[in-house]
Amino acid sequence: MLQLIAGLTLLLTIPIWGLMILLPQHDLTKQIVKNDWAFVPMGLLFIFLAVGLVALGADLTGTLSSALNGVPTDPAAINAGALSPLVSALKSMQSGLSALTWGVLAVSSIGDLALGHLIYNETQRLDTPIRTAGILLLLTYLTGPLGMLVFVLWRYLGEFSQAAPVVPAEQTTTPAT
Repeated sequence: MLQLIAGLTLLLTIPIWGLMILLPQHDLTKQIVKNDWAFVPMGLLFIFLAVGLVALGADLTGTLSSALNGVPTDPAAINAGALSPLVSALKSMQSGLSALTWGVLAVSSIGDLALGHLIYNETQRLDTPIRTAGILLLLTYLTGPLGMLVFVLWRYLGEFSQAAPVVPAEQTTTPAT
């Protein structure tokens, strides 16, 4: 069930990313992304997936720890029969690990979309060129927090360069006395 919901979550986030990156000025993009309420279902999915991941992780941890408790610690006592509980536990955990992977990917995708939402709205407010905004959004889509770091640095450097006083060339020379 967790795997299905994670897959659906990814299917919901990808079109929003496509709109923000490829069609940032389109009315549909602005209606979806400017409306904060459109992200409420994503937040609820995030909570649901996070709770599911914690429960699944606890179940997988319990299965693995009980299997490890049955493995002898004396190297001379270890044989193929002694490791069979561990092998069977790992086989039973295989589908759980797959669901866990999908869940983590979906939760990460929702978090990255929240960053993309912030970047999209800020680049729209600053009237950023479409290519620059697209590159910042694509970088955030592909790398998550690293893209956000690049955006923050880009924004800081832009504000820094605007705040620096520009001294005309004729004022930089010392007057002759």
